[in-house]
Amino acid sequence: MKTIDLIFAIICAAGTILGGVWIMLRHMLNKAEKRGADDNRLNTLEKRIDELPCEQHLEYISEIRSGFDFIRGALSTAPIDGKFAKRKSPFSLTKEGVDFIEMYKVNDRISEKWDYIESTITSKNLTSAYDINEFCYEWAIKYPEEFFTHEDLEDLKNIALGRGENLHMYSIIIFILVRDRYFGEKGINIKDIDKHVVS
Repeated sequence: MKTIDLIFAIICAAGTILGGVWIMLRHMLNKAEKRGADDNRLNTLEKRIDELPCEQHLEYISEIRSGFDFIRGALSTAPIDGKFAKRKSPFSLTKEGVDFIEMYKVNDRISEKWDYIESTITSKNLTSAYDINEFCYEWAIKYPEEFFTHEDLEDLKNIALGRGENLHMYSIIIFILVRDRYFGEKGINIKDIDKHVVS
C-alpha cells in the first residue's frame, strides 16, 4: 500500500470517526435541550399545582363546603325534629328539648357568646322574621360550634358521646334558643315567621 493510500485511509477513518462523534454529540445536545424544555414545562406545572387552589377557586370550594355542611347537618337533624322540637312551624321545643336545656345549662353556654351571636345576626341586615328565622336555622345547622366557647363545645361533644348522639342533633335546640332570644330582644313576634309568603 502506498503512503498516499495509507494517509487517505487514515483521513477517511478519522473523518468517519469524527463525523460519528459529531452526530452523537449533536444528538445528545438535542436530547439535553429537549429535556431542558421538558424540565421547564414540568417546573411550570409544579408551580401551578403549588399555587392551587387560587383565590377564585377558594370561593367556589368554600361555597361547596358550606353546601355540604348544610346538607350533612340537615340530614343529621331531620330525624330528631320530633325529639327536641315540635315540627309545626314555627319550631318550638318539646319537653325533652326543654329538659335538655335545663340539664346541660345550654342557655348559660350560649349567653357566653351572645354578643358575637347577636352582632352576627344583626350584621346580615335581615328585614323579615322569616329571613331571620331561616338564617338562624342554617347557621345553627352548619356551624353549631360557633355558638359556644371551646370548653363548652368540648363538654357538649362529651355529652353527645355519652348519650350516643351526634353534636348536630343539638343544632335544632341551638337554633330555637338563639332565634327566640333574638326575637325577644328585638321585639319581633315569632308568629310573624309564617307571614312570609314564599314565591
